[in-house]
Amino acid sequence: MALPFAGTGWILSTLSQYYFLMMKILCWVTKPSRRIRIFSLVVLLLAAMGSQTSILAADEPPANIDNALRRLLSVTGQDQGRAVAAAKPTGKAAVPIRDSENRVLVDIHLNGKIGLPDVRNQLSEAGAKIVSENASYRHGMFSAFVAASKISELARSPGVLSISLSRRPRRNVGATTSGGVFLLHTDMLNSQGLDGTGQTVGVLSDSFDTAQINTSGGPLTIHAAQDIASGDLPGPGNPNNPNPVFVVEDFTDPTTIDEGRAMLQIVHDVAPKAKLAFATAYVSKPDFAANIRKLRTDAQCDVIVDDVTYTEEPMFSDGIIAQAVDDVATSETLPGVKCAYFSSAGNYQGGGYVSTFNPISDATARAGLPGQNLKLDQVPAALTSGGFHNFEPDPADPPDISQAFLITGGASVEFSFQWNDPFDVPGGVTTDYNILIFDADGNYLAGDSGTADNFMTQEAVEDITFDNPGGNAIYQIVITRAGNSPATPVARTIRYLALDDTGGIGAEEYYQAKAPSSHGHSSAKGAIGVAAYVYDDSPSNPPGPPFTPAFEDFSSAGPATIDFDANGNRLAVSEVRLKPDIAAPDGGNTTFFGDDYEGDGFPNFFGTSAAAPHAAGVAALLLQKAGGPASIAPQQLSDLLKSTVTAEHDLDPFFSHAVAGPTRFTRRTKRFTGAMVNVAACGNASNASSHDRNFFTITFDSTRARETLKSVTIDINPAGLNFDTSTDVGFPLTLGELVNIAPQSITTTTSSTAFGIESVKLIFAPGSFTTATSVSFGVDRDYIGDGAGNQADILQGAIVSASTSRNNLRGTFVNDVGFGFSIADGFGLIDAVAAAQQVDQLTQSILQKR
Repeated sequence: MALPFAGTGWILSTLSQYYFLMMKILCWVTKPSRRIRIFSLVVLLLAAMGSQTSILAADEPPANIDNALRRLLSVTGQDQGRAVAAAKPTGKAAVPIRDSENRVLVDIHLNGKIGLPDVRNQLSEAGAKIVSENASYRHGMFSAFVAASKISELARSPGVLSISLSRRPRRNVGATTSGGVFLLHTDMLNSQGLDGTGQTVGVLSDSFDTAQINTSGGPLTIHAAQDIASGDLPGPGNPNNPNPVFVVEDFTDPTTIDEGRAMLQIVHDVAPKAKLAFATAYVSKPDFAANIRKLRTDAQCDVIVDDVTYTEEPMFSDGIIAQAVDDVATSETLPGVKCAYFSSAGNYQGGGYVSTFNPISDATARAGLPGQNLKLDQVPAALTSGGFHNFEPDPADPPDISQAFLITGGASVEFSFQWNDPFDVPGGVTTDYNILIFDADGNYLAGDSGTADNFMTQEAVEDITFDNPGGNAIYQIVITRAGNSPATPVARTIRYLALDDTGGIGAEEYYQAKAPSSHGHSSAKGAIGVAAYVYDDSPSNPPGPPFTPAFEDFSSAGPATIDFDANGNRLAVSEVRLKPDIAAPDGGNTTFFGDDYEGDGFPNFFGTSAAAPHAAGVAALLLQKAGGPASIAPQQLSDLLKSTVTAEHDLDPFFSHAVAGPTRFTRRTKRFTGAMVNVAACGNASNASSHDRNFFTITFDSTRARETLKSVTIDINPAGLNFDTSTDVGFPLTLGELVNIAPQSITTTTSSTAFGIESVKLIFAPGSFTTATSVSFGVDRDYIGDGAGNQADILQGAIVSASTSRNNLRGTFVNDVGFGFSIADGFGLIDAVAAAQQVDQLTQSILQKR
């Protein structure tokens, strides 16, 4: 939340000037010889106010500019064409996208007070270069390159709701054939004549044929012409498919890497006779939305696929891109056939957090809380007047208003923090939250924090980028509310996604392994969100059977919870969408993109970016089998892919548990008391999971009130793991949440073999662990002889031994596997052959209904 004035000195100076001005006017009009209309007085007063407003404007950008753009203007000192008196922020301004004239790419949302053509004229008069416009989203929107010196002026224009920095999106990352083809057996379908003939598949990504550097940073020598010549892309010279790729719009930028061309190669491998089209998704959000529609209307695509995420897309509603997806998938009025739309789910698992705002009052927090070192006197009171979020979920424990993050040295971390208010609706935002950053010593880092005035920007988001220029360090995240009316906020659900250049990153405390990490248009109702499986976990050279696909633990998890309709109206009941929908293979060969996985000389393309085009290619084959374009409605195609999954998958991802009961019935166990010890493990593959002090939770049950738990031993060697209790790269056994037991009642030991520490044992003081007790703790797990090993699912087979005051118990860790929906990979890894076999039955059913 931006403070409305530059300082008290300005206020006193301004009021003083208005006082003397009013005295002069009153003296003048009281003389009998003077006649003046009240209208003239108003004009004179407004003119004076206008001059004072211009003074304020030069010092402080208007509040309807977002936090990233405000920071950029303060750093560059270009607001109003002169230096702005502002302390240099300690944080990192989001890297702007600029044109050849050094203008900044911004998103401009309109308020409907004047027509879109009038705002277009204002932009032209200000020397802006309009990149894209959208008249159908809310009251209209522009994406334009604007000189920094003109941004504040445009933000004050009567038709402008808000202006925000257009951030760079994130990728969800012939001569050779993708290994995914062999896993899906689409080569068998191709040999049966299902090759995509008559279908058109459109791809949206960064660029098609403009990159100059390869993914390793060296010069790129393989371009589209070489791919056509080698048979890895269609076009003149490819005897099997001479149709050139129809390019709606390409993207030229120093950072471009032609990931779109790599996706097109995958589609071509799966559906070699399909026509292909491409459009960039990298210019801006409204341009992305426009290109989605152009692929349907101009390129006449039957299937569309993208691999792009804009982190500031709404988490609780459908933004401009999601609405474009629904248009092409469902609209009867948009020209062209309805498109099956596939989108990569994202590669950010482990970076999510979601909660109900759990307030601690401003007064209570500033009076001091136990265990907190935050120097709240450094924080402006207006940012915290509505209270602080309490991260501690247990009301019996002391409140904790900060969440620790370990950020590695040199890392750049982005936080997209949102809450369930609508986007871009005048007067729609009901609550102004902030995300504040503190260092380990409790110092407030104002330049790193997200403090926009969201009542002015009318977007329920604080998207900040934080740099840690030093070594590994702990930072603290604090969530606050600005203002306290109403006492209970309307928007109470808060959520963030934390990510760096390698994927999602998690907190050191209050970590949520199952928090959703996917959002935006891949969760649109009309989209088919795609998770990733590596096509072969133990690849051969050259690729060949048997294939052992394995879930890619970086795939972003769902579900999506939507609280608003397309117009921004709050729903009476939240809509929960089961996202992602399906999974498809990644890791296949390309001619130029990625790193060589199998050692066969061809680079491999990993990520949900590679999985999504595999699924899109399969869709083209199924449409061909069903009779061609529009033969199967997009929703029917989605249902078909979900229902023909043939491999069981983990239904409770990031979770496994062991129930320790009697090992066998003997004379002693005839007196068995029904005692059971449950050990649950919850965590994903991220490093935060290895440091989570609540990863394991032990509970105990017995029919005998006086029976107590004496000890629990967990042996993870049978799962191919060992414990790493070192303090440098591991995490020693650390107690977490304790219920009805004191820490001093717990002692721990470890047992080692030649393979490392195989087991840990927790010993409880006599009588201290009852059926009303639970103990949570964490300790790092690694694969034997390697690192990683953080995910709870891979504990399957690990052994739990327990001793009570009456019984000895034993059990093993298991996972719940089967068919159905999972937050990690939707309904599972698709099977192209099984789906094709069901198409005839589906089409026959459709014909009967007609």
